[in-house]
Amino acid sequence: MLLVLITTTVYPKGLIDFDRLSGKDLLIAEREGAANCMTVLKLKNNYTFIQRDVCFGINEIKGTYEIQGDTILFKDVKTGRMSDHYYSYAIVKQTASSLNKKYPGELILYKSKSDHPDRALAITKNELNTLF
Repeated sequence: MLLVLITTTVYPKGLIDFDRLSGKDLLIAEREGAANCMTVLKLKNNYTFIQRDVCFGINEIKGTYEIQGDTILFKDVKTGRMSDHYYSYAIVKQTASSLNKKYPGELILYKSKSDHPDRALAITKNELNTLF
């Protein structure tokens, strides 16, 4: 019993970090909604992405992406059990002020080319050198 308590105290997220095994994070964007619901989108260095929505359950969406200028195109999307669609592309928008170092920009998600912006996520980490 003592071993279990020590292990959960030292490794609260588990012994194996599966997120790190899937590749290095190049871009992380997140948004907190009502009732502490959280959306986190991570673009990995192997051209895959993972979006986790945590709100009264966990929904995970995976797929691949392609970068064209300041646009990220989502492809081969496998939606989770709580959703049946996903965005077709996203645009990276830098913030006008360099004072806000915590959120250097926004990731604006679109369902189609004729769609208005549906959701904006705050970028917390950006190591995509091809965009800027």
